[in-house]
Amino acid sequence: MDPWSIARRAASAAAHPAACAGRKNGGHATCGVARSGKSARRRRDRIRTAPECRDARHGKIYFLRPTRPRTHRAGERRPDEPTPADTRQKRKTPRAFDFLIPFATRNMTYTLAATYTRELDIRKSRFIAYAIPVEDRDAAMAELQRLRAEHPGATHVCWALLAGGQSGMSDDGEPSGTAGRPILEVLRHHDLDGVLGAVVRYFGGVKLGAGGLVRAYTDAIAAALIDAERVERIAYARLAIEIGYPDEARVRRWIEQEGHALVDSAYAMTVKLVIRLPAAAADAARDTLFDLTQGRAGFPSVD
Repeated sequence: MDPWSIARRAASAAAHPAACAGRKNGGHATCGVARSGKSARRRRDRIRTAPECRDARHGKIYFLRPTRPRTHRAGERRPDEPTPADTRQKRKTPRAFDFLIPFATRNMTYTLAATYTRELDIRKSRFIAYAIPVEDRDAAMAELQRLRAEHPGATHVCWALLAGGQSGMSDDGEPSGTAGRPILEVLRHHDLDGVLGAVVRYFGGVKLGAGGLVRAYTDAIAAALIDAERVERIAYARLAIEIGYPDEARVRRWIEQEGHALVDSAYAMTVKLVIRLPAAAADAARDTLFDLTQGRAGFPSVD
């Protein structure tokens, strides 16, 4: 290195604080400021509040990077960091829209108020979709038999059922996964339960392919549900009541006042009544009947 370069570097180091004595790529190693260029201007804009540092060679003003003195050891909590107790206290603070949480987390399902149907013509094939409210799988199978009787010349009668633990689907001769599964997904998308979705197809001579079949069955059942009126589905249960003959009149009067359906009745040494009521009201009904009969009512299991 020539003597002039050594002299210039010594003069620059003497004019800077000790923290800026090091150099890196012609700039200041500690403060990280380059001599010129766009990056240097951006860096200077970020640290305008730092103590100034003057370069003796060209008279420009630079700013040292501000540093925060260490007030804690490695792995320890900083003095300004909130304690776990403070964090728990903050979480207990009520937030806006907290009142909506119980409603948003409810897993509500719906059924249909009536039967809805729609017909589509897709590439010379007729797709007649039905959305039918049903109680269980037996009722759904009865509806399918009725549809097959109404359409004896249909090529396929594909269906899907959502009825709690009695769900199912069928492609009825179509390629696997191209009919029953799309219908089932549409029913799930609408949060339906206790609903049978069926699509009757009359083949028109043009093959649609797997993708075309999926779209056709999806569009058909979705079209049937466009204007469908949904009602909240209530889970029902059966409750058996065993009482003596003197209590029959008042229990029947209570059943009529509450609006529950009397499903079955049997007479032997005692009277056995079976009623249908919302599952959520079963426990309250047992307590009421127990008090109404002064503890004489029994509740055997429903066969």
